[in-house]
Amino acid sequence: MNPSLHCIAALTISSLSASALSQQLPMFRHSPDHAGIWSGLDGGYGGIAWRFQASAPVRSSPVVANGVLYAGASDGQFYAVNVADGSLKWSTNFGSSIASAAAIVGNLGLITTRDDRFIAFDVNRHRTRWSLNMGPDHKWAWGGESGDVYISSANVVGSTAYVGAGSGRVYAVDIASGKPKWTFQTQGRVRSTPAVRDGKVYFGSFDGFVYAVDAKTGKQKWRFKTAGVDLDSSQYGYDRKSVQSSPAVDANSVYVGGRDGWVYCLDSKTGKQRWNYDHHIFWINSSPSVLDGEVYESSSDGRFIQALNAKTGKERWRSDVTNIDWSSPAVTKGTVYSCDQSGVFYAINRANGKVRWQIHLPTSSWSSPWVEKNRVFIGCDDGGIYALNVVPGGNLKKVVYWDETERPKAMAGGAPGLRDYLKGHGYEVLDNKGLASFMTQRVKDRARSVVVFAIDSIPKNVVDKAAANTLFRRYLDSGGKVVWNGLPPMFWPADEKGGRELSGLNRSGPKQLLGVSHSLAIFDGYGSMPTNAGMRWGLSSNWLMSDFGADASSVSTVLAKDERGLATSWIKRFGGPEGTGFVRLFAANQPWAEDRRRWWQVQFAAEYFPAVRVPGAVRRAPG
Repeated sequence: MNPSLHCIAALTISSLSASALSQQLPMFRHSPDHAGIWSGLDGGYGGIAWRFQASAPVRSSPVVANGVLYAGASDGQFYAVNVADGSLKWSTNFGSSIASAAAIVGNLGLITTRDDRFIAFDVNRHRTRWSLNMGPDHKWAWGGESGDVYISSANVVGSTAYVGAGSGRVYAVDIASGKPKWTFQTQGRVRSTPAVRDGKVYFGSFDGFVYAVDAKTGKQKWRFKTAGVDLDSSQYGYDRKSVQSSPAVDANSVYVGGRDGWVYCLDSKTGKQRWNYDHHIFWINSSPSVLDGEVYESSSDGRFIQALNAKTGKERWRSDVTNIDWSSPAVTKGTVYSCDQSGVFYAINRANGKVRWQIHLPTSSWSSPWVEKNRVFIGCDDGGIYALNVVPGGNLKKVVYWDETERPKAMAGGAPGLRDYLKGHGYEVLDNKGLASFMTQRVKDRARSVVVFAIDSIPKNVVDKAAANTLFRRYLDSGGKVVWNGLPPMFWPADEKGGRELSGLNRSGPKQLLGVSHSLAIFDGYGSMPTNAGMRWGLSSNWLMSDFGADASSVSTVLAKDERGLATSWIKRFGGPEGTGFVRLFAANQPWAEDRRRWWQVQFAAEYFPAVRVPGAVRRAPG
């Protein structure tokens, strides 16, 4: 056996009697007992640190070990990504969809695949060490079951990995050789990830039972019959029997949810029910977390996250979400993290159930969060793996500028669709007066902030003739951020009625305001392509039509270039950390304004802050 595995094994065995926080390991739910506890920073939303694009939806829950994030995708591709900047370390294809979380033990990684293989690979060479075929999927009891989205992940304790299979079996596997030590057969698929504590292995099965077996021998200790066993799913038109949730275990109890609509608390020694909580037929597919005498659980169609008293089952608080939630909550000292099927990621105050902050991802997420220092990681159906910043103090202050009095001066009337989209995603809409007040306050407090201009006109109350000393510029000089779409600012001023004369072009305007030269800018819409930096900033890889390009040498970062080499999308920084400054994205002459796909790119660029200044944490990504 590899010496590093011996060390990890000894560490893991000794940690089983310690508290949940001392057991934190790189695998699903972060500890053998599935407490679901992380020791990351509690704070406000500080923007998106980075996004990694996989080749297919990422329903695998990310796992972080030694500065590397591991996650699989629906096309069988498996990724190792650098936590610092989201760059690819390596990838390999295991030939079948991966909807499980990896377990990392020293230099050994463990993953299960949709075609019922349990695979060990070298995390340095990303080569397969061994592969165990766990047999074909067990037949459905009814035939109309759905929601078979997740597969069981490995739980490693010492030299043994415990994992469920579609065949209905649970395996105890020697991680050095890949040989089974024992198997246990149920009468339904086992998608639940086994929890391990005090010499017993706990798991649920699609046969409707929750099991406890001896960790060394695989012999059954007890079996609990959920209410779903006696329900006829065909009468409901959907599955009411399966237990897909992975149990969480504390010193005396096992907590697990079922598709019968109940959360169960069972005596860990006998399997007898201590209490249950009714979700009124709504599935509980997520896995509970347990901390300080409270259980945190998500409801499917009930659309809420709740905190239950671990002794009594009484609900202490409930926080509504926008859609079904199968994400297993990740809990820190002060925060509960989860994501729903609308792609809304929630950070909920553990004390009172109120939302600390939330971010709208572009599409649904079936992944569960991972917390690491000052970042939270989540997979998404757009193929993205997102790293979200958690910062001390308040949230990123997000506003979108729109004033009807300025609309006649805007090219093509501005982008009301973008305005409304951002408003629905937590941005405050500001008019002329509100914009001036917001910028003035940010100059004073230098709080992390962004202003998205949904209209390409700057009001006179933030820009005066002395461009370098104007409020707009002082805001940028103070570490502010502006995301701009349309004509370059001050380049082609319009009169009050929106008229523009060719003789009125002011090529020096953007340079006076921002120090960015447009000496070669012309009307023609050239094709342009994002640079590598542009891709990191969320621009898509398809050709962008653009105009009025800037001299590339006068900007801080080129996000896209046209055929002549001009910067059509770009950033000009003013001394603040990376992610701040003036960001020009889309041009005046392309039909982006009512394109929802572009709206997400605008939002991403607005919330992209790769540099985070937190002591002892990851600081920045390359520009």
